[in-house]
Amino acid sequence: MDTVKKGFDHRLKPQLKCLFLLALLFFALMTCPTAGQVKQKKHLTPVDYPLWGTLQLEEFSERGQWVSYAMQYEEQQTDTLFLKNTENRKLKFFPKGSNGQFNKEESFACLVPSGLAITNLKTNQQQLILDAIAFDFSSNAKYTIVLKRNSKNQKSLEIRSSNGEGLEDIKDVNAFLLNDAANKLVCSIESNNQNSVMVINLDKNITKKVLMEDPKCHFTNLAWNSSGTALAFFQEARDKTDTTDTKLLHYNCNMNKLQSFSLEGQSNIPTKMDTSGIIPLTISDDGQKVFFGVKEKEQLENIQNSESIQIWRTNDNWIYPQQKIIQNWKKTVKTAVWKTVTNQFLAITSVECPKLILDGKQQWALIYNPIAEKPQYKYNDDRDIHAKNLYTGECKLVIEKLPENIQNILTIPNTNYIVYYKNKNWWVLDLNSQTKLNLTEKLNINFEDVHYDRAGDKPTYGIAAWNKKNNSILIYDQYDIWEITVDGKKTTRLTSGKEKQICFRIPKRKNGTWNKINFDGLSCSEVDLDQGLILEANGDDLFSGYYIWNRKQKESKIIYANKTIDQLIKASKNNGYVYRDQEYDSPPTLFFNDPSKNNPQKLFESNPQHHNYNWGKSELVHYQNRKGKTLKAILYYPAAYNPIKKYPMIVHVYERQSDELHSYVNPSELDSRGFNRTNFTSQDYFVLLPDISYEIGNPGSSALDCVVAATQKIIDKGLVLPNKIGLIGHSFGGYETSFIVTQTNLFATAIVGAATTDLTSWYLSVGWNNGRPEIWRFENQQWRMGKSLFDDMESYNQNSPILNTKNIKTPLLIWTGENDKQVNANQSIEFFLALKRLEKQATMLVYPNERHALMRDESQRDLSRRIQNWFNYYLKDKLPESWIFETKK
Repeated sequence: MDTVKKGFDHRLKPQLKCLFLLALLFFALMTCPTAGQVKQKKHLTPVDYPLWGTLQLEEFSERGQWVSYAMQYEEQQTDTLFLKNTENRKLKFFPKGSNGQFNKEESFACLVPSGLAITNLKTNQQQLILDAIAFDFSSNAKYTIVLKRNSKNQKSLEIRSSNGEGLEDIKDVNAFLLNDAANKLVCSIESNNQNSVMVINLDKNITKKVLMEDPKCHFTNLAWNSSGTALAFFQEARDKTDTTDTKLLHYNCNMNKLQSFSLEGQSNIPTKMDTSGIIPLTISDDGQKVFFGVKEKEQLENIQNSESIQIWRTNDNWIYPQQKIIQNWKKTVKTAVWKTVTNQFLAITSVECPKLILDGKQQWALIYNPIAEKPQYKYNDDRDIHAKNLYTGECKLVIEKLPENIQNILTIPNTNYIVYYKNKNWWVLDLNSQTKLNLTEKLNINFEDVHYDRAGDKPTYGIAAWNKKNNSILIYDQYDIWEITVDGKKTTRLTSGKEKQICFRIPKRKNGTWNKINFDGLSCSEVDLDQGLILEANGDDLFSGYYIWNRKQKESKIIYANKTIDQLIKASKNNGYVYRDQEYDSPPTLFFNDPSKNNPQKLFESNPQHHNYNWGKSELVHYQNRKGKTLKAILYYPAAYNPIKKYPMIVHVYERQSDELHSYVNPSELDSRGFNRTNFTSQDYFVLLPDISYEIGNPGSSALDCVVAATQKIIDKGLVLPNKIGLIGHSFGGYETSFIVTQTNLFATAIVGAATTDLTSWYLSVGWNNGRPEIWRFENQQWRMGKSLFDDMESYNQNSPILNTKNIKTPLLIWTGENDKQVNANQSIEFFLALKRLEKQATMLVYPNERHALMRDESQRDLSRRIQNWFNYYLKDKLPESWIFETKK
């Protein structure tokens, strides 16, 4: 031993040392098998699904120091609202919190099950106000307004200082409303002894003023005008047997003047009227006109004494079910205006013209009837637009035959202009001078949706906004935003999306809208181009993100990548941003873009358990149909994909789906269609979602062509088992599925959900959810026939699954809701009976008390599991569940 030590070559010592350390490491690993190994990922099962939640970005404080976001779960008791500091990452959470709001950078409040939770953002102190059901903040950040309701259902209104000190406690408050400036509020008080309306100023000092008191009446429908200088409300008898007049009241804050107007005995106002809960009161911007709606009280009730025999006439404008629903517009709310300066009343809408849009100065009313005076087979007919002068009552026809889309006509704020789309151009109409101008005829630009492939009128890309400083309208084309002055003299393309193949749009608000609802139409939202724009960007290559735009530099990238990026919010007082980022194999994550740093910082990743499970990936596939048109499809790979193995595949069909490439899909059995792509990828399936290009008059053949071509493309890639491919679709996708299997034996099995299967019988049926003949769907909408049944019966027959049922060799599972009002369940039953008579292999599930999409959790779980059972048997050769083949005699 000593001799060996002496003869040891010192140059080998480092290597031996390494070998010794490796031996120790090997010994450690052998004695502790999990240490140092790559953690094995789990196999996702239905037991794990409830772990997943949906991330929603909620609010961003004005200086970007705090952000709130919510996680919502299938098991709703685990829903949570979070509050996080973007600088030090301090985190607070509020189980089942909702309606979170920032009071500048002073505090954050949200409703929780026990009341209102308020967090002081500077001191970190927290306060809980029990029994709170609603709240708001004053604009000066000094006051928190809280509506409370105790166990005896008694309400009260508290006004608290920013440090939580109670300043006012007003008992028996029924409702309150802040003006837009949030410096005044009005509340209605209802007690046993006295009812009243009170206005409270929320300036440096709180001041209160009771506008009206009356123990016999109650006060409803509180409303402010946009500037907060006027408010209005109804005064109605508290006791239904009381004969006290119903009055409309108006208060001018600047003049401290209260006016009332009796609605009793007015022409065009029903003798027995109802005003509660119909439409909100609306006050003109100048505070001088109050718009209100009334309708017959009896017509709000469920009248049982309808005629026992229905009379249907072919020369009636509308079929009987439609007449019953609309009752020639007698049931609808009629809108009127009270002009407070002259104390005059004017009825605006009528049976002849029941729909209304107000111009931007509330001096004109655009009125129309959305249903033609003759039988027509669009959902709504082209509209004749009449302009009624609200001062003189004079009414003139100003636009004839305007296409029905609500986006085709908008009013412009604080002007008498309206902008509308007709004959492939945008026009502006000056209501005062009654002059019209074609704004876009010289541009030679297509403003209609190039991807729209349904029958009927093509929709436009729409109006983006109104730029008051330049008197200009912002209009969308396929990629870009155009600025056009209302005199038509100056036209500017603001963005360069066409060159980049990027579609630029002004982001919608959190509620999913951009332009403002204006009675039965829309009003343009306003922007100031001098302040720049935040633009949403979506590329033809399915990249997405946001750009910032200004006149000098045009658009420049904030964040834009090959993923889904959405919900961006900019801090109002600096250039900080927060947004949501996701991919199919990467859970939604919040990022904060600090203007002082170069790279976005991760704030929160949802569903961290994702990384513990095997997960598939999504891939964009391009394929060609028989006409040589290149189309897109999404291919989802199985979780733990093994490239030396071939897998079964499920093809899901429904029009265009490639936009979902980067969408993260939570695993779940709660799906109204029973299909969840993540469930199936976790069960070792490929899933394919092909886009479909349609030929008018051949919806079924178009779907067949595209779906077979996309499926064959994947077969040719050598990834899937060619004899183990399933097909599934719901609604129109169910129709496509049922037709495809009449023309090809490519699919080992198919699942048809709530489908139309007989084009002739459905064309000649009634949509019982709206009373309309279903003809409009074929001639002017999704069924893409473009002609009547009697003009092209051959095409209807060729594209009708039920007339081709004899060709089917594919085992089918059919399902429907028994009370489906969208696609009558008889369509599924007819298909099933045809299959039965022809001795084909099929099973049908009919869900009681369900409609077009399954809404109850137990129904959704049942359908999801049965679909899984079905595909496992036919595509994986697993033993069948008893319900699949069990025979009942």
